[in-house]
Amino acid sequence: MPSQIGIEIPMTLTPQSASDCRTLSQSAFTLTEVLVALLVVSIMVVSLYTGVSSGFALVKLAREDLRATQIMLQRVETLRLYTWSQFTDPTYFSTNNSETYYDPTGQDNGSGGAVYTVSTLITTNTPPATYSPDMRRVTVQVSWLSGQTTRRREMSTYVARYGMQNYIFSTPVQ
Repeated sequence: MPSQIGIEIPMTLTPQSASDCRTLSQSAFTLTEVLVALLVVSIMVVSLYTGVSSGFALVKLAREDLRATQIMLQRVETLRLYTWSQFTDPTYFSTNNSETYYDPTGQDNGSGGAVYTVSTLITTNTPPATYSPDMRRVTVQVSWLSGQTTRRREMSTYVARYGMQNYIFSTPVQ
């Protein structure tokens, strides 16, 4: 007779509730739970997409606005190089000139940046003072098309006949 080591005890499990009666192959989510989870995931994906696309649009607009500001500042800074006689001569310095600047990124394949149109206006619209005939108001406007919207920025400054150049040069520039 073979010898046995140990004693064999039969074991039975009794379920505590009716939901514990399901076996592993029978357990699943209900249709309502699946639909609610699908709704939550859908809302999260749409929100994420909206947030990311809004962020990219905001960055694009900020870049375009910064570029327009740089163009205006460049134009205003070049006015310092003109003498008063050059500045007031309409044949030398046109009052209704317009130039086009663009962001050259991707211009070769047609996906380039915005096209900027720059116009400069010189007027005698200055504050009332005894030196008003020796002053001019310069307004630089930049406009561009961003998507379906036309954007526009403007910068104004005053130029005086006996302005900063008198402090830089020993003799006044005419």
